This record gives sequence, structure tokens and C-alpha cells, in this order.
Amino acid sequence: MTLRDLVHRGGKQTPEHVHHPWDNLQREVNHLFDEFSRGLTHSWTNTEERSFAPRIDVVESDDALELTAELPGLTEKDVELSLSSSGDAITLRGEKRSSRERTAEHSYYSERYFGSFERTLALCAVVDAAQIKATFTDGVLTVHMPKAHAPESQGRRIPVNLES
Repeated sequence: MTLRDLVHRGGKQTPEHVHHPWDNLQREVNHLFDEFSRGLTHSWTNTEERSFAPRIDVVESDDALELTAELPGLTEKDVELSLSSSGDAITLRGEKRSSRERTAEHSYYSERYFGSFERTLALCAVVDAAQIKATFTDGVLTVHMPKAHAPESQGRRIPVNLES
């Protein structure tokens, strides 16, 4: 991304440019820090100490937010979702377990990560806790979160269902 991508140059003003002019920059800075910290983890720790951090996208529409997380090697039973009591943050936690136990075996090279993870994301809108639906298909978690019409929401645990 170049500086030119961050600066709007006339033409039709879209709501994204009017309301959120720094979103692209924020995403790039977050990505750089994520990549930097992943590089440190990869270089300075051994395989057993590294942790798994799922990649997450959140997309906003007029009436809902949709979270998509890549969770390869996990099942819906390995994942737990919860919504904050204020309805403006969601927590994804779980554990990616190794399929085999290593005893005296020495790894030549390994980039696979195992372990527990937890990600809490602040949401840009309050969501309706009662209407949240989460599905899990082929290692991808999709959470559909309709926006709340009333500012009040209650926290709750969200069941993750295997989509058939």
C-alpha cells in the first residue's frame, strides 16, 4: 500500500471516505504489527511455545456485522464464542491440539502452530445478542450478528453449529 492509496482524490465521495478516512491506514498498521509479532514468535521461540492466532475478517452492512475466522484443523467443538454484556465486543477462544505427541522426536522444520487462543474484537456497532448465528464449515467460522435496534443488549454464549 502506498500513501496514494490512503488519500482520497476527489470524485464521488462514498460513505467510507466521509466517515472513516483512516481505516485503511489503521488496517495496514495492525497488519504490520501482527506480521512483526508473528516473525518474532517464529524466530525466537521453539515450536512448542508458539501459539495459534486465527485470521479474522469483520464486514459491516447496513443491518449486520459478519465475522469470518479461518480455523484450519479445528471443529465446532474446539471453538467458544461469547458476546460482552454491552453487546459491543465479541470473544473467540479455543484450542488447536496437536494430532500426535512428540517425545524424543526431533523436528527438522515446523511451521504449524498448536495451543489455545483468545481474540476479543471491539465491534463498531452494538449487536442483538438473541439473533446472532454462528456456523462452522470446512475450517471456517462465520458469525452473523444483526445490529441491535435498541442500545441495550445482554451478553451471552453463542453456540457454534456444524453446517451440513
